[in-house]
Amino acid sequence: MRIGELLQALRELPVTPELRAVLGVPSTYTDGHHWSDILAEEVIPRLPGKWGDEGRRRLEEALALEPVPDSLVHGDLGGENIHWSEDGKLVGVLDWDRAHLFDPAVDAATMGWLHGWDNLREAVDGATYRRAQVWDRTFGVTHLVAALDGRPLAHVDSYVRHIVAWLEQNADR
Repeated sequence: MRIGELLQALRELPVTPELRAVLGVPSTYTDGHHWSDILAEEVIPRLPGKWGDEGRRRLEEALALEPVPDSLVHGDLGGENIHWSEDGKLVGVLDWDRAHLFDPAVDAATMGWLHGWDNLREAVDGATYRRAQVWDRTFGVTHLVAALDGRPLAHVDSYVRHIVAWLEQNADR
């Protein structure tokens, strides 16, 4: 599997002013709220019992990460969106509607979730691997991307239910 090559290609794509103008950085929603504020103010207070404090801790851990240069982040590198040839070469990446500029370890976390963390460890450097684990632990990388992509959380209670289910299944992370 050549996930390292795909992640490297995304990370190394030059972030030009044109790319920045089209994608932007997922730091704010259209109403000016920072993604972490949305999680802290709308999601974490709705988490039941022990998950409220744990959610705050996990968000703080993500916010404490050292800043990295913005990279192209696909945001949805699921199985149907990556196409490989029979000999293992990448032939296409589809579904770019969640693309944004952010920490490339977010896409790495998706690869760890889909292809196993041991495979990811072999595919990326140690710093990216550790960052990917932090992003995934926040609330599961697929849930996190939903908050990063700049769309308002229209169904916060449903979002919270999915996060709680993920937290319950992944309590050991």
